[in-house]
Amino acid sequence: MSVKIVNTEAHSSDGERSNSNEDLVSENGGKKRCPDDMSKQQSIEEHKEEPIFTVLTRGERRLLVSFLGLCSIWSPISNSVYFPALSELSRDFKVSSSTMNVSLVSYLVLQGTAPTVLAFFSDNYGRRPAVLWCLIAYSGVCVALNQINVFWGLVVLRCLQAAAVAPLVPIAFGMLGDICIPEERGRYVGLVSGIQLVGQGMGSLIGSGIIERFGWRGVFAFLAIGGGSTFAIAIFALPETNRRFVGNFTVAPRRFLNKSPIILLPHFRKRLTEDQGTLATRNPSVKNLIAPFKILSNANVFFLILPSGLQYAIWTMMLTTLATSLESNYDYTIIQVGLCYIAPGVGTFMGSILIGRFIDWNYRRKLASYNAQFADVPADTRPNFDGVAARLQFFNVSTILNIGFTALFGWGLEKHISVAPVLVASFMMSLSAMALMSAISTVLVDLYPEKGSASTSCMNFVRCLLAAAGSGALQSMIETIGEGGCFTVMIGLLILSSIVFIVILELRKKKARR
Repeated sequence: MSVKIVNTEAHSSDGERSNSNEDLVSENGGKKRCPDDMSKQQSIEEHKEEPIFTVLTRGERRLLVSFLGLCSIWSPISNSVYFPALSELSRDFKVSSSTMNVSLVSYLVLQGTAPTVLAFFSDNYGRRPAVLWCLIAYSGVCVALNQINVFWGLVVLRCLQAAAVAPLVPIAFGMLGDICIPEERGRYVGLVSGIQLVGQGMGSLIGSGIIERFGWRGVFAFLAIGGGSTFAIAIFALPETNRRFVGNFTVAPRRFLNKSPIILLPHFRKRLTEDQGTLATRNPSVKNLIAPFKILSNANVFFLILPSGLQYAIWTMMLTTLATSLESNYDYTIIQVGLCYIAPGVGTFMGSILIGRFIDWNYRRKLASYNAQFADVPADTRPNFDGVAARLQFFNVSTILNIGFTALFGWGLEKHISVAPVLVASFMMSLSAMALMSAISTVLVDLYPEKGSASTSCMNFVRCLLAAAGSGALQSMIETIGEGGCFTVMIGLLILSSIVFIVILELRKKKARR
């Protein structure tokens, strides 16, 4: 069975846009029964097999995907590891807590906007050079942050830190689109998302331990060592995956920066059959630089991303509030606060991994049902298979859980109830938010496999800007309406965006039935 992506915009009239940029359509890859009036040549073409999608084995794909998670973990961990240091940084730089939050908000803004440029670069000039550039630049900025002594320098370097490392997230998802077929994509997207966001969820625990022993400068030393070590591994072992350069891994890349020493090993060299037919079309136009914004300009894509972006913003606000509230309202030490981050960290990992497997299983189930239902219908006359609906079938349950436990978290902190239900709420908020983000990431890679980095940078752009806005307003909202009122406002926004989301899914289903 093979799956192809069909762009529906190409068939729409001038001035008219389709309800979605692209739909997933599945067709039988086995033998098909040809009508008597079909020519022999058409029958031969019908039976002709397409090249294998990738020559990488399942074990090699798993290893590469795990390493992609390690490369991209430094973006989210650089944000959360910073939370426990805020109080100490405020004292050392002699600024207020609200002023110090500028260094947090500026990081989130650049984390959302910077990846668009590197996403264009990786989609058009190769994933490997983009990853290497990000890692070496990130390590250098972390060294500078370890030595900074003025507040304005801290803010500037935090912006540069985000600009250097944030592109690794969409680049990793772009590489997944290069090597994973749709039937297994959800599992691998879940794995990468899980590794990335465990960094976000557990970073505060790691940061608390480092600050307790080495102070806030130790945090940036840790990040510099981690980024530099990852670069050292990547320069030798990370292969180029962009299908414009390597096809299905049977073509050796021509440019020096795209070549990895690992392909010189006999195990990989024997597969380099130079099958030029597997290369994707190259179109490195400067117009592609705005590809993420063109994708995001599609209203359907924007409103599909919006609920997950709001859940990410709520999640980020939860992590920030947890650090400050436990220290001020519950008299917890830095280490005790750090231990409390185990709950959202575990929820983050479970949400990404478990839902990744679930959406793959559900996708295969729906696809098998679709093929059985239309087995006797020619492929070109079948209705489109709605892969988006198959990926997002659990949306209602996930969102209801997120809304309920967000309310418990906010009002629980405001009423100073026991810490246990607050931590349970943080676990469930992380579980449900990461589940939806993994599903949306998979859908975007499905819809735009040739622009994997650009499409996922759209989601990164929306969620980081929403998180920056939420984090910037967080302290003022808490001082004005309390923790409970603050998170209730966010719940209201999430409910409104979810209603629009559900309407779009229903319209897609009606379109598919027609």
